[in-house]
Amino acid sequence: MKQFATFLLVLLAAVFGTSTAKAQSYDYDFTATVLCQADWYGTRLSNGSHTINSYYLVLGDKDLGSDGYPAKSSTVYAIQFFGAAPTDEYNPNPQPGTYTYSSAIADNVLMDNAHIYQRDGNGNYEIDRSVTDGQLEISTYEQDGNTYYKYDLELTDDIGKTHHVSYESRFIVYSDQSQASENLEKDQDFVCNGQVCTYKSLKDGVMKLRLYLTDMTDQGYGFEYDRLPAREMYLDVYAPKDKVLPNGTYTVSEEAGTAFTLTQGELVEFAGVKYPIGTYLNYIYGSQFVAWGCAKSGTLTVSGEGDEKKVVADFMTDYGFSIKFTYEGTLPVNGIPLTDFTEDVDLDLEGATAQFECIGDYENMGDVRNWYITILPAEGKDHGFISYICTKAESFFDGIATDTYTASRSKTPWKGEYIKGGVNSEGQLKGTWALTHFNAEGMPTVNAPAYDGDLNITQHEDGETYTIEFKMTDGAEHHFSGSWTGKPELINTCGDQPSGIKDLTTEDEKQVEGIYDVNGRRVSAAAKGLKIVKYKNGNVRKQLVK
Repeated sequence: MKQFATFLLVLLAAVFGTSTAKAQSYDYDFTATVLCQADWYGTRLSNGSHTINSYYLVLGDKDLGSDGYPAKSSTVYAIQFFGAAPTDEYNPNPQPGTYTYSSAIADNVLMDNAHIYQRDGNGNYEIDRSVTDGQLEISTYEQDGNTYYKYDLELTDDIGKTHHVSYESRFIVYSDQSQASENLEKDQDFVCNGQVCTYKSLKDGVMKLRLYLTDMTDQGYGFEYDRLPAREMYLDVYAPKDKVLPNGTYTVSEEAGTAFTLTQGELVEFAGVKYPIGTYLNYIYGSQFVAWGCAKSGTLTVSGEGDEKKVVADFMTDYGFSIKFTYEGTLPVNGIPLTDFTEDVDLDLEGATAQFECIGDYENMGDVRNWYITILPAEGKDHGFISYICTKAESFFDGIATDTYTASRSKTPWKGEYIKGGVNSEGQLKGTWALTHFNAEGMPTVNAPAYDGDLNITQHEDGETYTIEFKMTDGAEHHFSGSWTGKPELINTCGDQPSGIKDLTTEDEKQVEGIYDVNGRRVSAAAKGLKIVKYKNGNVRKQLVK
């Protein structure tokens, strides 16, 4: 029998080990059932470190009271510890490992400010003790396809009593407290999946572009975040004149404006409101709060072919935090001038014919009329002009008001404005353009859009004669100008009636008898170019379809 007992001990030792150490005993052995509070502070509390992260944890057997203090008849352990950044900022759990008691902020440290509370049913503190030593062990294990977190805490309090606290759960969620002010408080390293690059201006062969990059999702009508935090990077980019974003390294500069430079970011204040300008990051966190990281130094490197680009950024903010990001994909430049001009052009409009077509108050602004202006070259000439304007008027019969019309900042002109030159979804010209080099089909082939400049229109005293004068820029440092005086054909498309007079237009005046090109051949209504429209009443009109 004794031999069998010896054999059994040997067998058990082989299976479970030969250690004869006794299990650790504690004065208090507590199994926490409630995660009272869990916060991730990022590097905010790390004395300038950009890599050491701070965590705050409260474990107990009851939720904290509404005042944030331990509830009656509860036991609570509150600890702070420092370690590496979480692997997932959207679920910022601390990394597994052993955290050792210390008063110094460093990796894997359990801070010396831990505290133990125990309140009785009347709210009195039976235990209110600080801690003099301890250790925290965080581990994970898999069970039934789920990841479980295990916290094992050993503490010695200020009267020498030992405590063992354990807590396990699948559901440990740390609240993100890593940002708390208007200035960015932590390093950023992210991947962008959305972009918008917009042409702003051109000076001395250098384009100014506004570049927007984000890790948010393009919803088709704009970018929106799926979860927080989210990031939006805005950059003022100066690049050599081109049809695409040129490859190269762009550097943040106090004197941005030359090729391959970026404007420094800064916070400015107007009417008591702060906002960023230049090159900066919008960091969106919490309940849609925003912090700004203004780039004071760093580079943006662009490479690739055509509109397919790879972008790598490495910036430093004015508070010493880094902003790093990458983008890889299509990156077209929107709004690059579509001009065909290579030099300044003075348009010869002598003898040209003009049509002014009123389409009414198209934008429903009240007491205005929108007009299409078309000036086509005289025989033997090769220059024309088109524009879309908004004039102050109550009716077609008021005509176009004498005024100096300027470029609208939007797609909807206000009175006294014209629309800048552009193209529609079908590639047809719209807005204000200089037209030259008309081909055999009557289509202009070398054109320039108006991006800026004055369009002076004068309605003479007879109410029928107009003078149009303009000097405009095409957005690519070329100017075009011209003048025309004559009696335009006025077309009332909107159906305005003279005051007190009914519509006297006959059916013959409304019906088209035939449409012809400049060579007299019959064409369809959809045909592009200069066309001759003949009505049943014998009237004939020229029409330019772009």
